[in-house]
Amino acid sequence: MSKRLAAVVLAAGFSRRYGEVSKLHAMLAGRPVLACALAPLATLSLQTCWVVSAPEDLAAVALATAAGANCVAHAGRADGLGSSLARGIRALVGELDGVLVVLGDMPRITPAVY
Repeated sequence: MSKRLAAVVLAAGFSRRYGEVSKLHAMLAGRPVLACALAPLATLSLQTCWVVSAPEDLAAVALATAAGANCVAHAGRADGLGSSLARGIRALVGELDGVLVVLGDMPRITPAVY
């Protein structure tokens, strides 16, 4: 029996420690970090993938859409990572056997790790 899995990608952080540019949109190997983090998920048999983004981050929405993921804005992101995770979990519908929690600023996680 195959497992019904989904992914929630946390990409609503403030990137304060990274400096002026959002870490999610910094370039790595010619692509934004978020695009690199989303790419392995497209190789998995997921029921759905939701990216939790900042409301004003239209670039994250575009990257999520290009990767075949859904995007949900999180206005309460100042409440921390836990509130972003809760927002992503609330976006999931249907019966699932598990959810991968993915950090949008971790671009070197491979499909084999998932």
